[in-house]
Amino acid sequence: MYAVWWSNGELYRADEERKIISVFSTMENAEAYRDKWKDDYKNKCDAIATKGNYQQYADYKFEFYFPERVWIETYVLEDAL
Repeated sequence: MYAVWWSNGELYRADEERKIISVFSTMENAEAYRDKWKDDYKNKCDAIATKGNYQQYADYKFEFYFPERVWIETYVLEDAL
């Protein structure tokens, strides 16, 4: 089983949120979902950064302003019989 996890990217543990956003039986499907999520997130956030003119700051880094992230974790399910 391949679980796609999401995190809000907060630095402080008390503020951090994590949750499974989808589960797949194949790594290919999990990777496709993760990649689409990342592309959609970047497109949405780039529009916000452009509208707010975030690029004007010399130290602008996408990951600082938009810290959400996703990743895949693999779980092995064993037959109990």
